[in-house]
Amino acid sequence: DQPRSRGLGDVYKRQAGYRCGLLIGEEQRDGGLAGLRRSIAMVRPWSAHLPVQIYDQLQPAVRRALFAYLRFRGLKLIFWTVNRPGQYAMLPRRIEAVISDDPGVIAPGNASSMVSPKQVDTP
Repeated sequence: DQPRSRGLGDVYKRQAGYRCGLLIGEEQRDGGLAGLRRSIAMVRPWSAHLPVQIYDQLQPAVRRALFAYLRFRGLKLIFWTVNRPGQYAMLPRRIEAVISDDPGVIAPGNASSMVSPKQVDTP
C-alpha cells in the first residue's frame, strides 16, 4: 500500500528530526476533503504546500474553508509556483513561505508588501 509506505517513511524522518510537509496537488484534490483528512492523520505534517493555481481551481468559499481547516489543524501554509508578481497579491496574509522558480519575480522591489524577504524561498 503505497500511501501507507510513504506515511511510515515520514514517521521515520520525523524521528530523525525532519519536519514533514504535505504537498497538496491534484492527487489530494481528487481525494476530496475526506482524502485530505486521511493524509493529514497519516503523515501529521508541519506544513501544507499548495500551488498558487489553487486560487483559479477552487471557488472562493471552498478555498477559504480549505485554508481555515488547514490552519485549524495547525499547519503552516506554503505556496509554490509563485512566478508572477500579481500572484503575490492573491495570497492569504498568514503564510509561512513562498517558493518561486524566478528569483527576479520575488526580489524585494517586485514582491507585494504581504511577503517579507524572510518569507521567500527559491529552489
